[in-house]
Amino acid sequence: MIRDDDRRPCMGDGEDFSVFYARWRPEVRVWARGRLRDEHEAEDVVQQVFIAAWQSRDTYRTGRGTVRAWLFGITSHKIHDALDAHYRRQARQQRLAERTLPEYVEDAMAQEVAGRLHADGLLRSLPPSQRQVLHLVYHHGYSHQEVAAQLGMPLGTVKSHARRALRRLTRHPAVASASLSV
Repeated sequence: MIRDDDRRPCMGDGEDFSVFYARWRPEVRVWARGRLRDEHEAEDVVQQVFIAAWQSRDTYRTGRGTVRAWLFGITSHKIHDALDAHYRRQARQQRLAERTLPEYVEDAMAQEVAGRLHADGLLRSLPPSQRQVLHLVYHHGYSHQEVAAQLGMPLGTVKSHARRALRRLTRHPAVASASLSV
């Protein structure tokens, strides 16, 4: 159990850890949510913080500060990592957007490719997430934003899945013979 003086995490087993988690999760979540301003990112950080706390529980030293300070130090590092990853994703998506075809050209080509692939059963060769995105976009006519909302994915992830899937499929001989490229 967590001591009253808040000086030792005492996470010896799963039961003690569940008490520790229940005690500190709300504070860690509020701090992460305030810094990241994104509910999903904050929840990911909370999970990462408590995994790191569990893995490094033996390194905690009472003379160096309170459990709160130790835990919020871990949280600060995880928030920083999440922000770095967010900015790297944005930069990568921007670079990719600058290199891709105009969206209207890509959509027309993609619809033609998707129709052929469906007929040939080639969609089964894709990872499930990419296959699901293509199916919703090209067979149901959903926009990328609608797919993102329906699947609970970031918009950039949906666009990336669609683009990767189309690139992968256009390398297939049945599609490549039509001299389409994405």
